[in-house]
Amino acid sequence: MAKFNWNEVTAEDVVTAISIFESEKPEYTKARSAFLLYNGKKYPAKYIRGMAYKVHFGQEISKTDYAGGIETVRFFSRLGFETQYVRQNVRPRSVRKYDLATVTRELMESEEFWRIQDLVFMSMMGEKITVPASGAVEQKKALQLLLNRIFDGDLVCGKTFPWMKTPSKITDEYESVIRALVAYRGDIHFVKKDVALPCDFVCESRKLIIEYDDRPHFTEARRLSLLSYPKLKLNYDWQRWVLACKDTKAENKPANKDETQAFYDSTRDIEALRHGYKLVRIMHGQTDFEDPEAEERLRELLDIPDDKAEEQH
Repeated sequence: MAKFNWNEVTAEDVVTAISIFESEKPEYTKARSAFLLYNGKKYPAKYIRGMAYKVHFGQEISKTDYAGGIETVRFFSRLGFETQYVRQNVRPRSVRKYDLATVTRELMESEEFWRIQDLVFMSMMGEKITVPASGAVEQKKALQLLLNRIFDGDLVCGKTFPWMKTPSKITDEYESVIRALVAYRGDIHFVKKDVALPCDFVCESRKLIIEYDDRPHFTEARRLSLLSYPKLKLNYDWQRWVLACKDTKAENKPANKDETQAFYDSTRDIEALRHGYKLVRIMHGQTDFEDPEAEERLRELLDIPDDKAEEQH
């Protein structure tokens, strides 16, 4: 089966495809299992998926080149659409129905779970990353000054978006994270719907979100949530974050704050990708932002060249 870059197809492309479908009313093979639900109507999910690909890339692809069924359902769920599958209605199941023993067993028996752990720890064997407990406030202020300089003041601190909030419906990306966190200590109270989450720094003209992760972010709960991620195109060193969680082992109070923080961080990662924003995480203690050379290092982290320096060369 041919490979296509479905990760670049956006929710806007899907909405455009639906509009074209409504206006042109094309002939198509009747859908049997997967349906897209939008504005009170039911659409053939696989057909709309192919149309959305054509909208984005300007290239029509054969329906035999990509799968329908549950794979197509997951594609739309990732973009935030409601879907229906004839053998199961893909809507969130209540977390309260999870049995801790079952969840733990399934997680521990998952080949992917242990494969990823082995990959992380074997590839970085011998390196320990411990996030310091002090200096975060001063470093974050220094980072803010550098970001303002790099972006010429185009920077907002603590910005919120209408879409940057915990999910009201638990789609596939969130379900794996929640299952891992529930299995950790049996707590379910961290799963709260529609909680607005501010972002540390935002440069809107670049659609860039920058999160500064200090020691409280590096917990066992966060490690488990990272290991449970589906295939997400992250803009920070996922392996380094997993290892830092393992070595730092931060603990926060009250008892379920670790799970809550991990859930919020996962939400930021997932929603930023869903809405076309690049989210970069910076680990406290890895760069001294008060150092004269810090701007160069920060530009490398953000993948932003120094135009003035290049002009001089």
